[in-house]
Amino acid sequence: MVTWVELVTASDLSPFADGNYILSPNTGTDTIITVDPASGGGTQTHGWITDADDPNNDAWESGSYTVEIEVVTGDSLITAQVRLVRLDSAGNVEETGAFTATQTMAATRSFSPAIPGGGWGSGGDAQACSDRFAVEVLFTNDNAHGNQSVEIGVGTAANEVITPITRDTGNCSGGGPRSTIVIS
Repeated sequence: MVTWVELVTASDLSPFADGNYILSPNTGTDTIITVDPASGGGTQTHGWITDADDPNNDAWESGSYTVEIEVVTGDSLITAQVRLVRLDSAGNVEETGAFTATQTMAATRSFSPAIPGGGWGSGGDAQACSDRFAVEVLFTNDNAHGNQSVEIGVGTAANEVITPITRDTGNCSGGGPRSTIVIS
């Protein structure tokens, strides 16, 4: 299983409306992000994206995926849903899985999103070595008349995305033919 950590560091890609951050193989600084969608069903969409050349795999594995969201200061009127996303190297959405069931953000939550129906790469665009993995989180304010907010922790092992995707595999490993020198 490969684990990435949600960081507050800005991604070089920006496909998500309200925040585009890095998914890193390493922990970072323990930090807080405030999420405060507008009242009456307002939403905020945040995403965590792997760096360029990560996972560097042209055949992502299926299996169990887990997204952990650490709630530092919660609010039961803010809800969240999570889905998995495959991006091309320019940040265009290639395919997505369905959003998970909604959970309130009153406490730390764990989500188990599914890969796209039919598997990764079944949406018409073949997977490429430069494709990047992302997690999209949709936060909603269910309070009809008031602003609500939650504080989400990032940067530590409590903010992990656990996947079966392996790094540097298949045709992307860079292990092409080697030169042979013959000394006679």
